[in-house]
Amino acid sequence: MDLLLKWLKSLIRNALTSRIWIRLKNVNGIDERNVEEKKTVCVEVEPNEHLVLGVCFAILVVIGLTILEVVYIVILRSWNTEIFSAITSLTGLILGILFGKKA
Repeated sequence: MDLLLKWLKSLIRNALTSRIWIRLKNVNGIDERNVEEKKTVCVEVEPNEHLVLGVCFAILVVIGLTILEVVYIVILRSWNTEIFSAITSLTGLILGILFGKKA
C-alpha cells in the first residue's frame, strides 16, 4: 500500500511540475571573436507538497466514491445522484488543479 501511495504521489508531482526554458546570452563572457554564445537552460518548478497531497487525497476519494456507487447499484439496483454529483465535482476539482497549474 505504501508503494502504491509513493507511486501516486510521484505521478502527481511530475504532472504538476512546471518546466520553464530560459535562454541565456554570453554564457562564457566575451570571447575573442565577439560572438554571442546562447545557451538554453530548463528550470523545473516543483509543486507545493500540500497541493500534491491534496490532489492525491481527492483522487483516492473519487476511487472510494466510485466503489460506493457500484456497490449501491449492485445492491439496491438504483442510481444515487448525490454520490455521482460528488464524483463529478471532485473530478472537476482535480482537472481544474491540473490545468490551472500547467497554465
